[in-house]
Amino acid sequence: MKTYFQMIIQNVPKEREDEISALCFRSQALGVSEKLDFHQKNYPKPKIIEKKFKILDAYFEKEPQELLMVLQQNYPELEILVQEQESQDWLAEWKKGFHAFSLYKEFWIVPSWENAPQDCIPLFIDPGMAFGTGTHETTQLCAELIYEAIRQNQIQSMVDVGTGTGILSFLASKMGVPHVLGTDNDLEAIRVARENAILNNVNMEFSHQDLSQISQRFDLVVANIIDGILIRLKENLIRKMNPQGKLILSGIILENDQEFKEEFLKGTQLKIEKRLQKGEWVGYLLS
Repeated sequence: MKTYFQMIIQNVPKEREDEISALCFRSQALGVSEKLDFHQKNYPKPKIIEKKFKILDAYFEKEPQELLMVLQQNYPELEILVQEQESQDWLAEWKKGFHAFSLYKEFWIVPSWENAPQDCIPLFIDPGMAFGTGTHETTQLCAELIYEAIRQNQIQSMVDVGTGTGILSFLASKMGVPHVLGTDNDLEAIRVARENAILNNVNMEFSHQDLSQISQRFDLVVANIIDGILIRLKENLIRKMNPQGKLILSGIILENDQEFKEEFLKGTQLKIEKRLQKGEWVGYLLS
């Protein structure tokens, strides 16, 4: 009888969730999900209960022995259980924990297998093996900053650097930005994002090219990536801005915020228009 393996990872610090999820995907995870708790009294708009420590479920076709060793060596605080499951559909199991929720204002993330709630603008996604479902604070910070930037300015073009499943690109497209480009160095992410674009009936472009190889400039440049990578991409991100363009950065850990801000602004003409914080994460709108 065919089996698959479920890895239950407990005691995951919020600030390590992205890197641990990425490790799972690099180890051929079929899917990674976070177990979320909700305030059901807010139905039909349940509020996610934020916790300092997360529980992740990862699914594999083969027993992830090497990944288990890496996690145990590098993250001794984790509690990890690997279970072999019989003949169940890992995708069906994963889908049980992923439901529609509010991203920002009227925009909701809606799994492709669910109907959209009433009175919302749905962003349909089927994550597949691409990273990003919209539950993370960094994505929510970006969504708020994008929303407000588009509402307050004439944004005709946007690039979403590290687009993942395409969520932030779809938000911009559905808000009326005519030219949106999503880039990612993961070919699987590009494939999934293109399929999600069809689900959302949006006309936009995706590219696997390095940012330095993209010739266009944009009214709005968005990068939701961990702060150390943002510093490395600094010059390329700034080069992609139109003369009166704006730059949105997210993925900055709170404890690194001051150092990051000084390093990123150093030697530039950039000014901070808005700073947002959600949990242990910070996002910026610069111009």
